[in-house]
Amino acid sequence: MTARRWPLLVPFAIAAGACVQIPDDATTVHDLRVLGVAMDPPELMAPVCPTLNGGQITIPPEDLATYAAQVTLRALLVDPAGEGRPISYELFACSSLSDRTCEKESETVLVTSGQTTAGVLTYSFRPGTILLPNGQPLLFQVLQNDTVFHGLGGIRVPLVLHVGAQGEEIFAQKLMVYSCQFFPDQRANLTPELPGLALNGERWPQDAPLALSGSGPFRTLPDDLTPYEEAYVVPSIPDQEGNVSRVDLVESWKLSWYTDYGTFSSGTTGGTDAAGREGRHNNEWRLPATVEERDVTYWVVARDGRGGLSWSTWRAHYTP
Repeated sequence: MTARRWPLLVPFAIAAGACVQIPDDATTVHDLRVLGVAMDPPELMAPVCPTLNGGQITIPPEDLATYAAQVTLRALLVDPAGEGRPISYELFACSSLSDRTCEKESETVLVTSGQTTAGVLTYSFRPGTILLPNGQPLLFQVLQNDTVFHGLGGIRVPLVLHVGAQGEEIFAQKLMVYSCQFFPDQRANLTPELPGLALNGERWPQDAPLALSGSGPFRTLPDDLTPYEEAYVVPSIPDQEGNVSRVDLVESWKLSWYTDYGTFSSGTTGGTDAAGREGRHNNEWRLPATVEERDVTYWVVARDGRGGLSWSTWRAHYTP
């Protein structure tokens, strides 16, 4: 299938087709956005690890059945001002992690394309079976490009979703993770799911709008995530003798916050910094300078730090 390209305006950004006097805050969604791209499952784990023979990286045949499994890509497309307009999309797969827009045509495959509208774009396919234009399996090429770790930390296949509508366009990269079991208790990653949310200490129902009034503050806080953050194990970098040891870790989720009215005090909460300090998930929704009665939508995107991602939608009715 031949890759079709739209004019490249700004990679990973929205190219505005008109001058709109709206404050540019990343937490405020007023135009076309891709708020999240998720893979289900987020990781496929084979029972045997890739080997390096005579300088050539190989994947054992028994891994191929696992790696050829079907996965589902889901993308959250938000377009508040679009009024249901059609959105064009293209999904590419390529072999280089640094190719954030899959521009290198010799190592790029157009997986699918079409038109949709705002909402959740869903597509099921088998990225582990994709062949490059030269007939080389994409998975093999990605592995060969990994000259440092040789797939030790997992084979990460870049998928790039390109969406656009009326002069606006976005590129969003998502990595499909293929790994292997080094240790008996090593398990494939699971999708993180936000268990619940509270606003000003009140439980926020996800199936009905929450009534809000006044000037705030409106403090948001997720349920305790500790019971849901998985313990996992990864192999270490080989020592001089080529030996690999285990490294035991625990997820530290990050939450990204968005709304179609007002702003959040923090765009991202949680996570752990380089010094090992865990970030807090306290956040605050803030009203715009001019307030009005209206329905408000909020989106919270959860990331587990190793490829797992999900989102949840919350609603409120605000009265000044």
